[in-house]
Amino acid sequence: MVETYDFQVAEANSSLHNRNTVALAFCVSGSAWAREGNLDRAITDFDTALTMEPSIPGAFVNRANAWARKGDLERAIADLDAELRFHPHDTMALKNRELIMRQERGANSDPGHN
Repeated sequence: MVETYDFQVAEANSSLHNRNTVALAFCVSGSAWAREGNLDRAITDFDTALTMEPSIPGAFVNRANAWARKGDLERAIADLDAELRFHPHDTMALKNRELIMRQERGANSDPGHN
């Protein structure tokens, strides 16, 4: 009985490891697509990674950067907030959030902005 339990625990750990590895691969792919300028494809890959493993470090930050480059500052801020819920001391998320908030305030104070 103990051997069966040990096997099941080992299988579960292996499955989690594989899931995290695949999620990380989607993050790497998303980053590559973003570097190439294919932001929609990058966002799709980050979406997949985050569906598989929502707490993967940096995935929300990378997707936020893609949203910001597309001009969707609200979604970018939401992603940075999500990153900070999982990783409250993520300096990149804190820095990017501050920059995007400043950018958003500037856009909203523009007299031509609706």
